[in-house]
Amino acid sequence: MVWKITGPLQACQLLLVVLSLPQGRTSSVLTVNGRTENYILDTQHGVQASLECAVQNHTEDEELLWYREDGIVDLKNGNKINISSVCVSPINESDNGVRFTCKLQRDQTVSVTVVLNVTFPPLLSGNGFQTVEENSDVSL
Repeated sequence: MVWKITGPLQACQLLLVVLSLPQGRTSSVLTVNGRTENYILDTQHGVQASLECAVQNHTEDEELLWYREDGIVDLKNGNKINISSVCVSPINESDNGVRFTCKLQRDQTVSVTVVLNVTFPPLLSGNGFQTVEENSDVSL
């Protein structure tokens, strides 16, 4: 901006520019457990995993949605506005690779996804018996 003064300065003008985002856009940012990007959560069989989704930079209350894979998670009323938590307990083998996604209800393109990476002991099956002599090799 260039100002040109052509005579004595008698009045001061203030130019105020107000910028706003187009309707439907948001500057709100989601975090899940403090992270703003999708990530993998390494966890173990038999423990509890808590996922907390929070809205940052919001100018009004924001309703949050949680999804487990493609199904919506039913949240209690006090667990939907600005901060929302889900708990997976106890974590088991079937939770390995499962996606949990937190989204803004108003703009569902704003989201963070967590994929569970569950470490668990091997599952052994079968009922065959083998007799092995001491100090011999065996294949299972």
